[in-house]
Amino acid sequence: MSVAGRLHNAETDLSRVPNDANSQRGPVEKNDGDQNNTVAHVGAETGMDSNRLGGTSINNDSIQASGAYKGGAKVLSYETAELIESFLNKLNPLTRRNYSSSIAQFGKFFGLSSPSEIAHELFGHSLGHANYLVLEYASHLKTKKLAAGTIRIRIQAIKSFVRFANVIGLVPWQIAVQAAPPSQAFRDTRGPGTEGVRKLFEVAAKDEGPIRLRNIAMLRLMWDLGLRRCEIHRLDVEDVNFDEGSIWILGKMRTEKERLTLPWESLKALKEYVGDSRSGPLFISVNGGKFCGKRVSLGYIYDIVRNLGKRCGLNAWPHGIRHAAITEGLDKTNGNNRSVQRFARHKNVNITMIYDDNRQDLAGDVARLVSSSISSATVAA
Repeated sequence: MSVAGRLHNAETDLSRVPNDANSQRGPVEKNDGDQNNTVAHVGAETGMDSNRLGGTSINNDSIQASGAYKGGAKVLSYETAELIESFLNKLNPLTRRNYSSSIAQFGKFFGLSSPSEIAHELFGHSLGHANYLVLEYASHLKTKKLAAGTIRIRIQAIKSFVRFANVIGLVPWQIAVQAAPPSQAFRDTRGPGTEGVRKLFEVAAKDEGPIRLRNIAMLRLMWDLGLRRCEIHRLDVEDVNFDEGSIWILGKMRTEKERLTLPWESLKALKEYVGDSRSGPLFISVNGGKFCGKRVSLGYIYDIVRNLGKRCGLNAWPHGIRHAAITEGLDKTNGNNRSVQRFARHKNVNITMIYDDNRQDLAGDVARLVSSSISSATVAA
């Protein structure tokens, strides 16, 4: 069946749609960039070659761009697998995993069984054709009722891949489809609360040996510094300066590490956990009561917090601890948004203000004031 036919039957051909049950949390499935294990080959082109832009041709596993935007003569040639690999290798590890999976999911939805087929459908036809593919895929994601953030990542991955092709001269256009709009409000900016986090520490302290030391140190960084799960995952022992009492982290969407001061409780927990003679990943797996040297995965970090929460009757997750820490920071500083913005490392103070508004329930206060102006006693029966 052609891609055009597949687009027509996209809503009913659910056998080709991947399982998205875990897309809103935890680790993205492992993907090494090889999409050869996806579903069947696309049988025919869509008949839109007359509208092709940029002189791009794709034959088997290679792509050529003639550079003929205005009669340019230079020919660029790329292996399609290398093209995708080159694009992904320019990203940080977490984004690379997300985008690799997103490109694979995109190909799988349309029955594209290899990197060359994905590239062919995106670059081998017109801008209108590429936009149409992305629109259909976005519509499918919405029918799956995925979180707006998940849809945004998946569409952004395709747009970024096409933008990369545009930068290197493969196509003269970029995808115009907009990703899902950002959420207008955070569903929960309070997390488990201070008392809930205290219970997590208490439960973690009941464990023994390396697991106890590791989990308490991890909780300390999530709470004391408000670190995100991806930031915890990337840390190495060498990032901690025990003499200065500081730690270097690679933040979300950052390309360079930044230095943060460690509170005494964090420094103490890290010293007890690391000891004097270890290097490599900071947070590692434990096997048979001993450290095995393997960096804990993003999913495992999630499971650590989730399981600690279950043991004390809480719905807990890593980012919830960050939410609770930011809210506590606002409480302790009487709503000093600028200071807490620096603590949370929000690029925009408006994000911090959402936490502050939710903490104070300002909308609820106004609702009660408005409601009181027409009380039930003054309304005739």
